[in-house]
Amino acid sequence: MVVKEKVLPKLKPLRDILVVRLLEPPKRESGIIVPEMWKEYRERAKVLAVGPGKRYNGNIVPIDVKVGDIILFMQAHGWDLPAQFDAKDIKLLEEGDVLAVIEDGSSSE
Repeated sequence: MVVKEKVLPKLKPLRDILVVRLLEPPKRESGIIVPEMWKEYRERAKVLAVGPGKRYNGNIVPIDVKVGDIILFMQAHGWDLPAQFDAKDIKLLEEGDVLAVIEDGSSSE
């Protein structure tokens, strides 16, 4: 699936690669982001695109996450996009870097 974000018109993940947008922590009523809140959210992202899956014994094994999922991933993993994309909040991850899909909806964008 190709990412349909304005910033990434030509980015198509391959194999078991995910394209994700890092989530911002919620702001307090005063508009201030508390550093402790940021620590909780820096490992959460929304999935924008997924590759077809990893090839195993000639077959493609599909990825367990889907576009739109909110995920928890391993901090310090993945790749930032080159400056030419002008997308600092976008990251590429391997499926193995994903720890969980957050299903309760409390971490939505």
